[in-house]
Amino acid sequence: MSSKLVDRAALNLDTQVLSNFIYEWNISRRHISAYPHGHPLIGKSAEKVLSLLGQLLEFRSAFTLGIAKDSLLIGNSFFDRRNPVFRDFAQALFGVGIASITVRRGLTADELYRFNRILSFSREEVRDCGGIEQALIDSGVRCIMVEQVDYDAFRATEETSVRASDAAKAPRDPGSLWDQFVKGILDGTGDSATEPPTAAALADAMNAQQDTPEAGREKQYQEAISSFISQVGAGGMERAARREVLERLGGLVAGLNPELRRQFLNSAFQSLAEADAVAEEFLGRLPDGVIIEALESVNERRDSVPSGVLNLLAKLARHGQQGKGGRIRGADRAGEGGVEEKLQVIFREEETERFVPQDYQEALGAILEAESLPPDDLEQLETLKQTLESHCVETQISSVILEVLRSGPDAEQLEVLKRSLLELAGYFLEMGDFPALLAMHHRLVGEAGEESLRREILTLFAEEEFVEQVLDSLSRHGKAKYEEIAGLIREIGEPFVNPLMNRLAEESSMSLRRYYMVRLEELGHLTRDAALRRLDDPRWYFVRNLIISLRQLNDPSVVEAVRKLRSHERPQVRQEVMRTLLHFNDAEANRILLQDLASSELPRQLTALQLAERSPSAEVFTKLLEMAASGGLGKREFELRLAVLRTLAEIGSPEALPVLGRIFNSRPLLHKKTHQRLRLEILRSLPRYPAESVTWLLEKLAGVKDPDIAREAAKTLQRVTQGRRK
Repeated sequence: MSSKLVDRAALNLDTQVLSNFIYEWNISRRHISAYPHGHPLIGKSAEKVLSLLGQLLEFRSAFTLGIAKDSLLIGNSFFDRRNPVFRDFAQALFGVGIASITVRRGLTADELYRFNRILSFSREEVRDCGGIEQALIDSGVRCIMVEQVDYDAFRATEETSVRASDAAKAPRDPGSLWDQFVKGILDGTGDSATEPPTAAALADAMNAQQDTPEAGREKQYQEAISSFISQVGAGGMERAARREVLERLGGLVAGLNPELRRQFLNSAFQSLAEADAVAEEFLGRLPDGVIIEALESVNERRDSVPSGVLNLLAKLARHGQQGKGGRIRGADRAGEGGVEEKLQVIFREEETERFVPQDYQEALGAILEAESLPPDDLEQLETLKQTLESHCVETQISSVILEVLRSGPDAEQLEVLKRSLLELAGYFLEMGDFPALLAMHHRLVGEAGEESLRREILTLFAEEEFVEQVLDSLSRHGKAKYEEIAGLIREIGEPFVNPLMNRLAEESSMSLRRYYMVRLEELGHLTRDAALRRLDDPRWYFVRNLIISLRQLNDPSVVEAVRKLRSHERPQVRQEVMRTLLHFNDAEANRILLQDLASSELPRQLTALQLAERSPSAEVFTKLLEMAASGGLGKREFELRLAVLRTLAEIGSPEALPVLGRIFNSRPLLHKKTHQRLRLEILRSLPRYPAESVTWLLEKLAGVKDPDIAREAAKTLQRVTQGRRK
């Protein structure tokens, strides 16, 4: 596969920013599959990615990454292959057939989202799109360009395993390796010497190259050094040969002029970051002066050096203070000052002994030696890390600002505080932190402070846009946030009444309709006034729900308005009107109910029985007892009698038990099986009554000769006993 990779040294990319960029991009990629489109976390993550991309592309228009199966490359260098984030991101890109990826200036959050969506495809889905390149074109992704893996470059074999050739297994010749390195260094200079020069001669030739631009030289050196070090570190070279080529490389460094040495070492450091063993062996062969000079350059020019290489340089420099310098003889010291004096300048900020207590230093030393933390410490560390999360910091900032408001800040501070609080409120809403919003509103309402500012900020919580976003969050965040949102609605109050009613009228989800009705019930008299104004709404189902909400407020003042709907065209509405009027023991409703119970029409009687359980009227209860005790012989009368028994059970008054006892023990006027069914229905209804009133009866019935009655009595007694324990 081919890839036009942009070299890291030539671009002078900030490696830390690049690493952070890949971290955030991988997080953004994972958010696509974890959250629905439009979720605030997806937007926040995209903002971080684009912010870091802006830093990377400050002085260039694009950069390119190479993709291996489980690793990333920049130039000829691999990122840390042990890093699980880099590996995860590389696998995601390689999984859809990407060999290299170029990111250009101008990338938008929408393009990033579409690209991340494509990364979630399977390889088969990408192939169906015509390949990854075509998929990006079809999705309108313009600022991310890729090169596909060329699967035609792979060949099948009949062999059961693939082995290296004999030539590949042969020990590497230090002479040939040095020849390749020299050719890479002198490539393009016009030098056509038949014999490769020695280290000293090569240094002279490089010092003489004054017309090659600095960036071009560094790129050329980086490519040659990277290839050289990768071959030295790949294994297969005998120790003596390895020592020989590294001696030559060290001699070359010692012979370069200071500026060329700086460029050369800067290129070498980037390659050595991935080859720890080669780095230590090579740097250990450099003279003290070269090491000190390299550290001075890093300090003065703020060069980008991998931390592992920098730590190794510092260790070798301190080693050199004790008289054990590099292994190359004859090299001059860099500068006239002593090594110790130079190190004091370079590592001035590292004099931790002056500021850190001795016992603390010892504890840190013990942790470093152990290379791990105890489990208990790790748990505490995780807790501490959570306090440093950006969201936690924002929450604490909100508390601090609210505390400052109590102290009476001056006029200039008020404007800053107001702006900060408004931004924080918007942030908390977007992130779904409703407890933080509730705490902010509660403190603004209940604590002393600058009155005009408090009122101005509280206006935000009453704005239609804010209220609608809170209610939209019910669907966005799901049931996990229901109770938190309910707390915020109760805290803010009136601004939510009409929006809740609007949604109640249009919501198709039954669970959300119930949620809205419970919230309206909690808002009490605020709901009453708004609901009464809307009882003439043409949507009958909405009117029915409003009536239910009014009844649940348990406020008798609503009776007069509800009674006006007694003749509503929809029977569902009329039924809720009757239930509400009966709930408040309305005389007219009880009179109508008694008329319906006495009707000769069975459907009318059955409907009245459903309503009768809600009536607190003594007259209605007495009528129910009469209907239970008197029963005809026909099927219609028996069906009505069963319905009356169920209504009495719903009421659950112990005053009905004597009548039920007489019915149970009466001589069967009906067919024997029908009478048996009536007795069983009475038994099954008893758990609805107070346990202490029915236990004795059930214990007595459990011993009767009739096996069906005895079995049902025992089962009912068990239910009653269990219910009493609960």
